Amino acid sequence: MAAVLPAQESMEQDMFDTMSEGDKAVVVVVHKNADGDLGQEGIRLFEAKIQSAYSNCDFRQACTTQGAIADIPSPDELLGLLNKDGYTHVLMQTSDLFEGTDMQYLRQIVETAQGDFKHLRLGEPLLYDLSDYEELAKFIIKDFSQSKEAGILVCQDAEGQFTPAYTMLDHVLREESSQNWFVVNLNGKPSFTSLIKQMKAYKIKKVHLLPFNAKASEAIQAKWRKEFEKEGLKVTVAPKRLSQQDAFLNLFLKHIQQAEKNRRLTAKEQKFILR
Repeated sequence: MAAVLPAQESMEQDMFDTMSEGDKAVVVVVHKNADGDLGQEGIRLFEAKIQSAYSNCDFRQACTTQGAIADIPSPDELLGLLNKDGYTHVLMQTSDLFEGTDMQYLRQIVETAQGDFKHLRLGEPLLYDLSDYEELAKFIIKDFSQSKEAGILVCQDAEGQFTPAYTMLDHVLREESSQNWFVVNLNGKPSFTSLIKQMKAYKIKKVHLLPFNAKASEAIQAKWRKEFEKEGLKVTVAPKRLSQQDAFLNLFLKHIQQAEKNRRLTAKEQKFILR
């Protein structure tokens, strides 16, 4: 899990306050592919929220998996086009859930293109620091808890790279809920086997499954609801996955607004401050 930038690495400066006559601003959303982590409906809701918040700016899309979405360029291709079209202020937001290889790739592209624009900024993924985990956990507990049931946030990490993030989410969620909520990662940890041991230890008979993302929702329907029932548990499933909820999407909005209002210091500026 990434950490919040130390104070000396950023400074408060709203990028749009620096605009002058002739400048052009655009907001860019970046996805992995047509479904991403959010699924097609989640992506639609994500983009609608960003567009609504920045209705005065032009809007563009990019995709880190080249060719995955027809007519949607990769981030580096798009930045090249925006530079040619005279855009001076570019604000980007990823739909990634965690810090991973896609985010690292995107950060490198943004760093390389910094000199082509007056301002080029990138918002963090959904769960970036501890406050994001706590905010999401409180929302889950408030809006999805069922009486006399254990809540289980079902996650599906196909690439297996986000086990530390899901483990952190499990820790925060259980701490906030006094052990009434659990996280299971169907492709990693916290594992299904470990979860079932806990259900038996706590003598839990009824569980309420909340899909975290699109892949988890598909996995529950295809196989995993039956796997829970085979363990003797009575199962209910939330009608909508977490990634379609407004409070979930508001975390993305928080990150793009933070990027808008705070500028990363250059290495030279940081070196001067540390003297």
